[in-house]
Amino acid sequence: MKKIIILLAIAFTQLSIAQNDLPKSATDIAPLLIGEKAPNTSLKTIDGKSVSFLETLDKKKTILVFYRGGWCPYCNQHLSALAEAEPELIKLGYKIIAI
Repeated sequence: MKKIIILLAIAFTQLSIAQNDLPKSATDIAPLLIGEKAPNTSLKTIDGKSVSFLETLDKKKTILVFYRGGWCPYCNQHLSALAEAEPELIKLGYKIIAI
C-alpha cells in the first residue's frame, strides 16, 4: 500500500510539473513562422533509432506533418492524401516526415 501511495504521489507531481509548461491562453502560443528555425530534439524512427530533428530537416526540403493518431479521421485522410501524392513530391525533391 505504501508503494502505491508513493507511485501516485510521483505521478501527481509529474503531472503538475507538465501542466506548468502548457500555455495559459491561446495568445501565449507562438507557432513557427515561415523562415524561423525549429528547435532541435531527438526523434525515434519507425525502427526505433534516435535521429536529430534538425539534421533530418537539413538534408532535403521537408513536408512536416503532425499526426495525432489512428483515432483522428482528419489525420488519416491527410496521410492518405500525402501517400497518393508522395511519388510526385519525391520527384520534386521533397520528403515527408510525420510526427
